Amino acid sequence: MSIQLQAELALRLFFALIIGGLIGSERYLHNKPAGARTHSLVCLASALFMIISIYGFSGSGSGSGINRDPARLAAQVISGMGFIGAGVIWKEGFNVKGLTTATTLWLTSGLGLASGAGMYILAIVSAALSYIALHFFYIWENALNKKRVIKGISYQLEGINFKELENEIAKIIHQPIQYEVTGQSENFIITYQFIKNIPDPFYLTIGLKEDIIQVIIFRMPADMRNQGLGSSIIQTLIQWGKINEFEKITVISRSDALNFWRRNGFTKVDDKSFVFEIEKSN
Repeated sequence: MSIQLQAELALRLFFALIIGGLIGSERYLHNKPAGARTHSLVCLASALFMIISIYGFSGSGSGSGINRDPARLAAQVISGMGFIGAGVIWKEGFNVKGLTTATTLWLTSGLGLASGAGMYILAIVSAALSYIALHFFYIWENALNKKRVIKGISYQLEGINFKELENEIAKIIHQPIQYEVTGQSENFIITYQFIKNIPDPFYLTIGLKEDIIQVIIFRMPADMRNQGLGSSIIQTLIQWGKINEFEKITVISRSDALNFWRRNGFTKVDDKSFVFEIEKSN
C-alpha cells in the first residue's frame, strides 16, 4: 500500500473522529449517557472497519480461491451497533429513555462507514441533517409538549378560575398582567406577572397541591410598596382560595417580611413558615 493511499486513509479516520464527536457533543449538552467520546470512538471504529473491509484484503483476488466481499465486514458493524444501542435504552416507570442516543450511535456508525469509504460529502450532509433533527426538532417537540402539558393541566384544573384572580390583581395594581400555568399533575405552578418585561417586575407565583395554595414568590415593584397593595393582593388571594374551596395557604417568608404575613392573618409555624387556614363557606 502506497504512502499516498495510507495518508488518504488516515485523513478518513481523522474526519470520522471529528464528525462523530460533533454528534456526540449535542448528546452531551443534553446530559445523555453517550457523549462526544463515545460517538467519536464509534465513528472512528466504523471508519477503520470500513477501510479494512475495502483495502485490508486487496491481495485476495478471485484467482486466490477466496471470495472477497467488502460489504461483509461493514454489515457486521451495523448489526453490532444494535447491541451497543440496546445498552443505553432503559425503562423508567411508564417512560422509555435512551432511544435517541441509541439512534445517534447507530447513525454515527453509518457516518464512520461513509467516512471510511471516502464519501465525505454524504457524511457531511448526513451529519448536518442529523443535527437538524436533534436540535431543531428538539425545540419543536418541546413546544408541542408544552402545549400538551398545558392542555392536560387545564383539563385537570377545570373549574378553577385563574382569570378571575388575574382580573382582581390587575384592578389592585392598575396594570395589565397575565398568568402562566406550568408544573406537573402533582404540583401545579401558576405565575402572575406584568405582560411587558420591565426592570422592576411584579410576580405572584403560587403552587397548587391538593387543597393547599403555596405562595412561592410574591414581589411588588418598588413604586407600589408601602401603599397597602400587597395586603390587598393577599386578601384577594384568600378570597379566591375560599371560592375555589382550598383549605389553607402556606408561605415561607423572608426575614424582613414576617410582620407582613402576621398583619394579613397568617399564623407562624416556625421561624419563617406561615399558614392561613381558609374558612369554608357555609
